[in-house]
Amino acid sequence: GSDPYFVSPVINVPAEKAKGIALRARVSQPNGEFFWGTSFGPLSPQREVSFQLPADGQFHEVLVDLTTHPEWRGILRQLRVDFAGGKGDTVEVEWVRVVRR
Repeated sequence: GSDPYFVSPVINVPAEKAKGIALRARVSQPNGEFFWGTSFGPLSPQREVSFQLPADGQFHEVLVDLTTHPEWRGILRQLRVDFAGGKGDTVEVEWVRVVRR
């Protein structure tokens, strides 16, 4: 699709030591998705959660707690962040983090 997204470099983080994924961004459309790949499999819809940010022109932080997600296991290998939108929409990301437990 035409949604803006980006993929992290390869990482090596045990999921058991991580609470989830956080980011700080300013968006013109409120919806987004986190995907993750692990030692059990690559980026896929089975390893995906949705999130929302206010689309008000300000920077906001979101933390998605993944400790109860059945696919949050093994070694985290890669992250992908997708944002809703298309031509003319904007996304500015200050940071994305894997958050420790």
